[in-house]
Amino acid sequence: MAGLIVDHAGGVPWAFVFAGAAVAAGAAVAALPGGPITRAEAAAVRVEQTLAA
Repeated sequence: MAGLIVDHAGGVPWAFVFAGAAVAAGAAVAALPGGPITRAEAAAVRVEQTLAA
């Protein structure tokens, strides 16, 4: 997507804005206390504990 933005005149700054927004959205999803990353980590810990027992 950023490549398409860069191809237009004056698009380079907007490509960085787009990339920054994508990183910010990813950070917001990762920070959710009940989000998908937290649930996956909890599942991995349960599997790890089962294997260790």
